[in-house]
Order: sequence, then structure tokens, then C-alpha cells
Amino acid sequence: MKMRVNHLMSRPMRCHGVSWRVMRAAAGFCVGVMVRAGTVSAAFTNTVTLELRQGEIPTTNGVPIVGATAYAGTVDTYVDAQDPYSSFGTSNVVRFGWYTNSPDVRKWGYLRFEGFENYLPSAARVLRARLFLTSAGTIFGNAGPDIFFVTHNWDNSLTWNAATNYPAGQQIGMMWLGCWPPLQPTNDTAWLDVSAYVQAWHDGSLVNRGLQFKPNAGWGANPCAEYSFYSSEHSETAKRPKLVIEYAAAGEVSRPAEYGGKYWMKSRVEFLRGDDVFEDTYIAGGSLANSNFATAQWGSLYTWNFPNPPRRALFRILMNHPVLASLAPTSSVPQPGRPRLVTAHLQYCTRIWWDSYPNYNARLYTLAEDWDVNQVTHLNRFTNPTPLPWAENWPGLQGSSDPMSNVVALVGIQEQENKWYRGGTKRIEMTQVLQGYVEGTEPNRGLLLAPPPDEAYDCIVYFTEFGIDFMRPTLVLQLWERVIYGTLITVR
Repeated sequence: MKMRVNHLMSRPMRCHGVSWRVMRAAAGFCVGVMVRAGTVSAAFTNTVTLELRQGEIPTTNGVPIVGATAYAGTVDTYVDAQDPYSSFGTSNVVRFGWYTNSPDVRKWGYLRFEGFENYLPSAARVLRARLFLTSAGTIFGNAGPDIFFVTHNWDNSLTWNAATNYPAGQQIGMMWLGCWPPLQPTNDTAWLDVSAYVQAWHDGSLVNRGLQFKPNAGWGANPCAEYSFYSSEHSETAKRPKLVIEYAAAGEVSRPAEYGGKYWMKSRVEFLRGDDVFEDTYIAGGSLANSNFATAQWGSLYTWNFPNPPRRALFRILMNHPVLASLAPTSSVPQPGRPRLVTAHLQYCTRIWWDSYPNYNARLYTLAEDWDVNQVTHLNRFTNPTPLPWAENWPGLQGSSDPMSNVVALVGIQEQENKWYRGGTKRIEMTQVLQGYVEGTEPNRGLLLAPPPDEAYDCIVYFTEFGIDFMRPTLVLQLWERVIYGTLITVR
């Protein structure tokens, strides 16, 4: 009699509690049975929150990392046009400002978190990242600072003369314009979502050279403002910059309670972007009512153009993408190769998010009517058999109770980071809608992103045609996929 043992899948002992026990030994053969230890878990219990701040032991889910020493990777400084040969890397504040139209009275701030990836497991996928800064004071003015990712090397010995020799990076956000009080109070902590950039630093799409805070000319003939936040050199640790990263370790295996604990499921995280995932454009009224923007790299959404309707962004998710086409309906039995959707977020990047209301939040809606991305305008959907107008004037403007036309339902509202820092990465949860596409219960007419009926000014959203890949609209998916464990014994 011959015995052949086929291991359908094996796992490292140290990661998953797998052990091989000799259950029977006789007549020169043995039978190995894979025994797994562990309990039933809820979905994505491996999602972890990492916090890093200079001088503190890094924590995961609020617990100090065992064996870790105090984090020492924050680099920050500022440069001053009035003191062009000096560096300010040991200052306890980072300053950035523009006092007059004179080019000689300016300050630029810099900040970088080095080595954050050393605290992430190799299988980690960054889901979200936020930068927390505590104000060291603001001087009233009308020069709104812009925030950039940096494309040149620098350290805390940087001077003004050196800084002005480098090209500007890519703008990713801004601060609340100082000409509208109240100003950010001293010791007030605010945050900016930097998810797309931490994701890019982590996966190597972008070299981590940190961020630059560089005031623009602002409004009026005499821009005058200075902003500041406490640096990593400040004596009070709690006031230093903090980076908070939420991540999930892809490949972790457990038995989710959602499936009665009957199946071993492996976690997956997918970041889907590109023209095989999205169609996107925007529509605008007024003189642009007949214009199509299918090739636009970005769109400016705003409502401060009354009586014209506001500009709105359109997105459609292409469900024939291989990952999306493989998603399983909730009613089916979990099978390998047919992942189950756990969460889905629309992640999009902005350059500025400029409005006159502190609690401004963009809304994402499902659409009531179909549209052709290559022809759609404010006045015409360009769908067969009959082109129909669809983007009517917005009755919600100026306080009407009807907030939007030609939409079916509100999918979600972006989380406004705070009153002070604007732009950065935005995300709206859309799990139910995407699952509806999978089930066939939700018609895929696309999504509409729009300002609420407030006086929003220039809110710039990047589209799939934008030249920087990681700043394009991204579908962030957390998935479970069934895996089969066991041993197949063939007896001849």
C-alpha cells in the first residue's frame, strides 16, 4: 500500500497557530493532520492605528509597541527671506507667512516624518493617514497658505537662499484663508488628511521628502499673515506634530463571524485607479453649459456663481475591471477566487478646498439618469435613444429645501478635516452602492460629487486624466477571500 500526502496549503507556525501533530504511526507510515488554533473573528480585526510623534514610543491601537524606543524621525524647520543665510531647525515653532507684497518678507515651513514604514509590517496597506498640527499662533491677514509635497532633498539646516533654488512641488492642500476671522487659536490642534501621499511614500511611488507650507499672495493689494505650528523641538511633547496611520495587513487569515465562522478567509486590500476603473468628468453651467470636459485633468467645483447652477463632478465605476468582476454576491457560498466585499471607499485628491463656511462637506449621490462621458454637458446627457437635458438649475442654492437635481440617493458625506486645514485627500464610504452593483440591484448610472447649498468657492478635484497616478480617483477595497486548508491523503 502506498500513501501520498498532498498539502493543499501550509502556513508558518508563528503567524497563524498552525501545528502538525502525528496522529498515527504504524507499519512505516504516518498521517499528518493540520490542526489550527484560533477563534472566530469579526471582519478586518487586523486594522491597526499607528501613532508617531517625536519623543514618544510609537503606539498601535493606543498600546506602546513592545521593544520600541521613542520615535525620533520628525524633521522640521522654516526659512526666512529676511534672514536668508540662517537655518531654524532647532526652533520650537515652524513659521510660514507673507507680510507685504515685498518678496523679501516671507517665510516657508517644512515638515517630514522619516522611517514611519519601519513600524509597518511588510504586508501592511495604508488605508488612511492624518497629520495633526498644533497652532503656535496666527497673525490676522489675507494670505492663505498652500501646502505642497516636496520634490527635493532638504534637512533642518535648510536656508532661504538654498530653498529658493529648488522647484516647487505639487500643491495638495491649503489653510483657511486668514481674512475671515476667527483665526485658529493658539494651542488649537487641527488635522489634514494626507492618505494618498503616505500611501505613495510607503509603496515607493513618491520619495518621502515631506511637506512644504508656503503662503500665497492672498487677496487684496497688501497680503499680510503669519501662521505657525509647534515643531518637534517643542518642550511639550503633546504639542509636537503627530502622524496617525490606519492600515490593514493583507494576507491575514481568520474565520469572520459574518460567515458563521465556517470559512477560513484571507484579507485583501486593493487600490484601484485608472481609466479601466473610472470614467470621470465634470459639468458646468453658464457659458460652459454646452462644454464637455471628458479630458480634463481636474475640475473646480463651486456654488459661488449664482444664479448659474454649481459645478459637479461625475464618476462611473467600470465593473468589468478584473477585481470588480470577480466580487461575489452576498448570497453565494464563499469560494476561492471570488472575494467578498467588506468595505469600499471613493478616495479622491484635491488641490484646494476653499469655501466661506467652516463646516463645508461635499456630498456623493447616485444618479437618476445615465450619461456619456465623452459628450455629456450641463445641458445634455447624450444617451440613446433621445438626448435629454438633465443638469437642471439647482433649486437648493440660497437656502431651498431641495439640495440637488437628477439624483436618487445620498451615498455619503466626506468628513471635513476641520475648519483650518483644507484640501488633501478626501474619502467617502460607498460599500452598499458597490455591493449593489455586484448584486445587480443598483443600476450603475454613476455618481455625482457636489457642494452643498452653501457659498463654496474653488474646490478642485483631480480626475483620472491627471498626470500623477497616486493623486487620481481611487477605489479602496477591503476584501475577504476564502482559502482552503487541509491535507489530501491518497491511498493505493
